[in-house]
Amino acid sequence: MKILGQLQSNIRSAWPGIFTTITVIFVATIYLPSGTICATTRSGKQLMESECGSQLRHLQGNEAVREVSPPKLKGEWMSTRCEVRPGPQYLTRRYKFHHDNKFTLHQFYYTDHRCTEPAYTYKVKGALALQSDSLMLKGAREANYILDKVILMVYKDNYAKTLSKLLNKTCPGEYYPEVLQLFEKYTVFDWNRDDPYGDCIEGVAFTMHELQLMREEFHTEFDDKKSEFVSWHELFLGDVHTDNSLRTTHRPKTYQTPLRKYQTNCTVCQFMHDADENSPPKMWQNMDKTDVEVTLQGEFISTRCEVRQVYFVIRHIIFHHNYSWEAYYHYYNDPNCHHPEYSIYVKGTHTMGVHSTEVSGGTEFDFKTIEMWITPQNNMIKDQLNNFNENNCARRNSWRLNRPQEVTSTNGCAALGISLPYTEYELMRMETTKEGGVLLFTGQRPTLQTSPSSEELRPTSYQTPLMRCSGVNPLMQLAVTADTNGTGGAAGLTNSLCFILVLMVFSMLTVQH
Repeated sequence: MKILGQLQSNIRSAWPGIFTTITVIFVATIYLPSGTICATTRSGKQLMESECGSQLRHLQGNEAVREVSPPKLKGEWMSTRCEVRPGPQYLTRRYKFHHDNKFTLHQFYYTDHRCTEPAYTYKVKGALALQSDSLMLKGAREANYILDKVILMVYKDNYAKTLSKLLNKTCPGEYYPEVLQLFEKYTVFDWNRDDPYGDCIEGVAFTMHELQLMREEFHTEFDDKKSEFVSWHELFLGDVHTDNSLRTTHRPKTYQTPLRKYQTNCTVCQFMHDADENSPPKMWQNMDKTDVEVTLQGEFISTRCEVRQVYFVIRHIIFHHNYSWEAYYHYYNDPNCHHPEYSIYVKGTHTMGVHSTEVSGGTEFDFKTIEMWITPQNNMIKDQLNNFNENNCARRNSWRLNRPQEVTSTNGCAALGISLPYTEYELMRMETTKEGGVLLFTGQRPTLQTSPSSEELRPTSYQTPLMRCSGVNPLMQLAVTADTNGTGGAAGLTNSLCFILVLMVFSMLTVQH
């Protein structure tokens, strides 16, 4: 009884502290954004950590991705999803590189964006020779290739007729009857054939120029479910031109979706490994993915350090309920996104989505950018902006390192080739993963343009997907800095609440001690 009485006395004396703690937790639960963690540095500065911020921090300092140079190509590489090329063309790839520098490649094309209905297949044989590092794209290796033989097999009647017509443009009379026979092998390119009909692939705009540019990466991450580290290799090959008529003369400047090296513990690899022209894979039936209606709400961030023709970029896009949006674009000069060049923060509006009649599974939006802030993050960019001859990128000599500056009033920034306001004609697609995540695919940029600035340039393929996240980006306080009406925006509200909560906890501890 004496022990029980002492316990009751302790609870009564501790009750004010317990009540305060419960209050703090209650306020945090209601008002702080989902996924936000409040912390204080030794200097007393509050930090807002979130899923979005954690991902950005991970990408900027990612030591779990290592370049393999030169690429070690020997082995089997394959698609891990249904890929969409400009056109649109829906395909999967299974590439095998042999020890003697020769290769056997399969490209499986489909009628649908899920890659469940095979249309035709190219089987390609040839040889490859690695060259020096690319002078145009950091981290890439150039290569030369020679085709030996290209074999075509068709599975659908409408494609048999279309392909026959295109092949006969290059090699008149070679492909009769007018409709190719289904499941028959047609040699459309043969290096050893010395007559004019040895090369008939120009009419179908077939090329393997993607082999001219490549990069291999080795990835490592901790698998929470298995409680162990897992690793895999990825192979990036060169992009294809967004204009089909220029595809055969295009030399790659960026990458396509990476291929993954075959592993026995890779589920997708298993059924791709068994595929060939006689038995093309049906991708979606073997994947835990689901198409969902594109809903532009919440925050999305890059899943990897993305490549552009000159720079590398991490994107963080925030969609609001009133058809408005804002975005942070962090530009870097290295393929690991470790060395920043500059950041851009933009605000704008977008239209309602309309289902695409051209791209299966796609939804079309028009995005208008109205306001913009730029932050130079190295001295070279800062000096470039300061030395620009005219005052059409803010005021000349007004730029400071790591300090954002608005360029809305100067209608953009001519020094970076940006004009305001501008409209981009977008294509988007959304899907869920088996882990419950949401991926947002945005349109691939035109090869010869910086953005899809007209309806004719609206994308028919996609970039690397963004992942849905939540919370406020802790590395960019630009939303507060840029707010001209003094409200501070969502980030300002969150920082204020965090500060109040820290004071409450500190006061509680002080009273108790």
